[in-house]
Amino acid sequence: MENERDLFKSAPKRSETLAVCWTVDEDLVVCGNEGNEFTEPRTISKATWDGSVELYAHPAMRSVITESEEIFKQVSELVDLSKSGNVSIARIQRCCSQYQQLIEEHRISLQPMTVGIGWQVLKRFEIYETFFVLICHMYLRTERDGTVSDLCLWSKLLADDPRILASEALKSGCVDGDDDQYWKALNLCVLLGHVDLAKTILTKHPRADTPPFCRMLELIQTFSEHLLNLEASVNSSYSRKEGGAQVQEQAWIGKVTRIMQEDYFVSDSRLELLAKLVRGDEEAFRMAAPSCGTWLSLLMGRLLRSPYLTMSELTPIAMGYIAVYGTNRLSPLDVVYQSLFSMQIREFLVQIGDVFDDLWLAAHLANLFCCVNPQCLQSTEVGERYNLREEFVLSYGNLLLSQENLWMSGIEYMLISKRGRAMLKERLEAFAFSSDERWSPVIVECKRKCLFDIASSLFIKKALKELRGRNYSNALLAAIESTNVETIREVGEHLFRKVDLLSVMVDIGEGVKWPLESQDDVVLILAACESSVSVLGRQQCHFDSEVHWTVAKMAAPSQHRLLKIDTIVDSWQVVREIGCGTFGAVYEVINLTTKAHEAMKVESREQPESCRTLKQEIAVLKELMENNARNCCALTGSGKHAEFSYMVMSLVGPSFESVMKKCKNTDGLPRLCWYSAVHLGIRALEALEDLHKIRYIHRDIKPQNYAVGIASEPRKVFLLDFGTARRYINDSGAHHRPRAKAAFRGTVWYASSNALRGEEQSRRDDIWAWYYILVRITQGDLPWMHLPPATSFEQELELCAKCKDENMLKCKKMVSSCPPEYQDILEVIRPLTYYMAPEYNSIYELLNKVMQKELKAKYHDCVKQLCRGKTRQAACCLAELICNGHVPGPARLGLCHRLCLLLKDDAEALSKEQIRDVFVQFQLLKCLLDTDGHGSCSALSADDLHFANVLLQKRYCTVLLTN
Repeated sequence: MENERDLFKSAPKRSETLAVCWTVDEDLVVCGNEGNEFTEPRTISKATWDGSVELYAHPAMRSVITESEEIFKQVSELVDLSKSGNVSIARIQRCCSQYQQLIEEHRISLQPMTVGIGWQVLKRFEIYETFFVLICHMYLRTERDGTVSDLCLWSKLLADDPRILASEALKSGCVDGDDDQYWKALNLCVLLGHVDLAKTILTKHPRADTPPFCRMLELIQTFSEHLLNLEASVNSSYSRKEGGAQVQEQAWIGKVTRIMQEDYFVSDSRLELLAKLVRGDEEAFRMAAPSCGTWLSLLMGRLLRSPYLTMSELTPIAMGYIAVYGTNRLSPLDVVYQSLFSMQIREFLVQIGDVFDDLWLAAHLANLFCCVNPQCLQSTEVGERYNLREEFVLSYGNLLLSQENLWMSGIEYMLISKRGRAMLKERLEAFAFSSDERWSPVIVECKRKCLFDIASSLFIKKALKELRGRNYSNALLAAIESTNVETIREVGEHLFRKVDLLSVMVDIGEGVKWPLESQDDVVLILAACESSVSVLGRQQCHFDSEVHWTVAKMAAPSQHRLLKIDTIVDSWQVVREIGCGTFGAVYEVINLTTKAHEAMKVESREQPESCRTLKQEIAVLKELMENNARNCCALTGSGKHAEFSYMVMSLVGPSFESVMKKCKNTDGLPRLCWYSAVHLGIRALEALEDLHKIRYIHRDIKPQNYAVGIASEPRKVFLLDFGTARRYINDSGAHHRPRAKAAFRGTVWYASSNALRGEEQSRRDDIWAWYYILVRITQGDLPWMHLPPATSFEQELELCAKCKDENMLKCKKMVSSCPPEYQDILEVIRPLTYYMAPEYNSIYELLNKVMQKELKAKYHDCVKQLCRGKTRQAACCLAELICNGHVPGPARLGLCHRLCLLLKDDAEALSKEQIRDVFVQFQLLKCLLDTDGHGSCSALSADDLHFANVLLQKRYCTVLLTN
C-alpha cells in the first residue's frame, strides 16, 4: 500500500479538481472540471446528506466504524505479510467473520433509524459486508499480486469515516489528487450509491492510467453490477410474492448465478466448482458428490451469508438446496444423497451451528428439507423404508434438547412424528428432573405448547418422587396437577395414613391452581381414599369436623370467590387476591383515604356458624392493639355485608416457611443462618408473650402462622391467624381447669407431646411449638418429620409424641447443628406445667447471648472487608448493625465517620434506607451531647470529634438528605 501511495505523491499535479459546493437550497453539488470544461454535475440532496450524517452519528454506527478500522488494519497487516510470501488465508477469513459479526450485532440498534433517506445509507453499508466477502474470495485466487493491491486500496477506502468527510472534504470546496481527502470523497460517493460518480472521480486522478487504478475501476464496476443485481433480485422476489415458490426459486438461482459470474473465478478453483453447483452443472455434481457436506457448508457459509440476500419467507439455505439439487434434472442424485446420508448427522449439524451462531437456521429446518424432492429423502436400509428428513430433524432436535439455553427450540423438531414425540417425553423427563431450576420452565413450556399428556406424565412422576421423599404437600399438589385419577387416589391413600394430613391440606388449600374440570372430583377421590383405608381393615381415621372442613376448603371453585379485582368495599379497593378457600379469601386492598396498601380477610356468611373464626380474630387483634402488643398486625377496619364479613389489617410479607424454602443449603435442607434464625426467634417469642399477656393461647403455632414484613420493613415479624386461639384464664382471673380429654388442635410437627396425647393446652404448649420452630429454621428439619407411615391417625399421633419425648431426653443430639444455648433454652422450658408461666426473660437472655456472638463475628468481618477495600458490601453490613443498635457508642461514631467519607459520592449506596439512616441518626452523637465537654469520648480522635461537631450543626446531614 505504501508503494502505491508513493506513486501518487511522486506524480505531477494536474489542474483537474473535484469541485464541491453547496447550493442556495443547501443541496450538495459535486462535479469534476478540466480547464473550462465541466463534467455533468451530480446533486446530493440536503435530506440525503442529513440522513447520512444522522445515521453515522448514532453510537452503534460509531462503534461499527471504530471497530471496522481495527479489523481493516489487521487486513492491511496480513496483506503486507503476504507480500513476503507469508499467506494466512485462515486469518483473513477470521477478519471477514469478525466484520460480519460486527454488522450483525449492531443491526438491531441501527434498524429504527432506517426511515426516509437513512435506510439507503444503511443498506449501502450492509452491502459492504457482501463486498468484503468477495474481497476475501479474491484473495484466494492465484493472481496474488493484483489481489494484494486490491486489498490495500479497498481496506483503506472502507476504513475511512464518512462523518469526518462531512466536515473536511466536502466543505473545503475542492480536493487535490494526492490529498488523503480524495479517498474520503470517493468513499462517500460509493457509500451513497453514486458509483458512476465514483468512477468519474477515479478517472480524473493524476495516475488514472496506472495498473492499480485500472484494477480499481474494474472493482468499482464489479461492485456496481453486484449492487444492481442484488436490488433487482430482491425487488423481483418481493413484488412477485403471488408467483409461488417457482418464481422465487428462479429469482434466487438467477441472483446467485449473477453473483458468481462464470469468468470471475480461476479455472478449476473451488469457487468455480461452487458456481457450477449453483448453476446445476452435471459434471460439478459428480466432482462434489464424495464431499457433499463440505460443499453444502461452503454454499451456506460464504456468499449466502450476507444479510442482503435474506428472503422474506423461504430461507437462503432452503433456496440454496433448490439451486443445487432442483435445477439439476439430468443427473441422477443417488450418489449425492448417499454421500449426504453417510455423513455423521451430528457433525453436519455442528457445521450448520458454527455458520449460524444465532441458530437462525433452527426456525426453518423443516422448510429446508421440504425443498428437496420427497422421493430423494427416502432410501432403503436393511429392508426398511428410512426417512432421511425425519432423521435429520430429530437428530437436530435431540441436539438442541441437550443444550441448557436451546432446549425449548428443540421441542418443535421432536413433534414431527410419533417417534419424535416419544423421544421428547423421555428427554424432557430427564431434563426436568436433573435440577430444581429446570422443572418450572419445562412445565410452562409444555402447557404453552399444549403438550398436556407430557405435562401430566411429568406431574405423575413428580408426585411419586415427592411422596417417596415425604414431601407430602408437593406430592398432593403434583398429583392434582397431573389430573390423573389413579395418581390422586394413590397419593390420597398414602396421605390418609400420615400424621400431618391436616397440615398438608391447610398448607395447599389456599393456593391450589385447579386444573380439573370439576374441583369437587378431588374431594370425592380423597373421600374414596378415606373409605378405602377403612375397607382394608385398618382402624378408621377419627378426623374431627375441622379435617373435613379443610378437605372442603381444598375444592374452592372460582365461582365462590367473593370479591373481584377493583371492587370497592367501604373505604377499600381490591387490588389482587392473595389466597382463597371455599368460604373465605384474603385480598390486597388499597385504603382510598390514606392510599396505604393493606390486607382484607373476607369470610362468607354461607359458612357454617360453628366454623366461623373472623369474629374471634377481630376481638383478639383489638385487645392486642389496646395493650400495645409487639409484632402483631394493626387492625384498621372491619364490617359486615349481606354476603360476607371482613376485617382489614396490615399487609405482611412471606411466612417463615416461605423464607426458609428460599434459603436451601448445599445439603438440600432449607435453613437460615444463626443470626437470622435467632432474630426471628426473638421477635416470634415477643409476639407470643404479648398474646399470653392478654390471657390468650394460640394453639396452632407453626412457621406458616408467622410472617416477616413487606419490602419496606423486612426485619419485622407478625403473628397471624387467631382462629384457634382460646382464653386460658376465666373472668375471675383463675386458670381454666384442664379437661380430661381435649380434641387435638394444631399442627402435628410443631404440637407438644402433651397436645398430641389429647391433654388440655396452655402457655407451655405454645412455647414448645415456638421452640420446635426455632430448631427447624436453624437446622432445617426435625427428627419426627421422617417417621415411617402408621396404620391409623391415632397411632401416628402417639408415634410422633413418643419420638418427641425420646429426643427431649437426648436433646444434645437433636440440636447438634444449633448454637449450644438452644440446649439451655430447652432446660428452661422442660419444667413447665399446665399452670406455670414461661420464663420469657431467661429465654431472651440466652438468645441475646447467641446474637452478641454472631454480631461480634459479623462486625469484625465487616471491618476486615473495609480494610480490604470492599466498601459497598461492608458499608451495607455495618449500616445494618449501626441502625439496630448493635455497635457501642464511640465505635458507632467512628464507623459513621468512615462510612460518610467512603460513600458520600455513591448515589446508589445512599439510596439504601439503612445507610441513609446512619448519616442522620443524632443518637450516634449522644455520647457528646449528654456529657460535659467530651469526657466520655476520650477514645475518639480529633478528626472524629470535628466530624461530630459538623454533624451537630446539621450541615453534612442536610447535604446527604438532599442527595
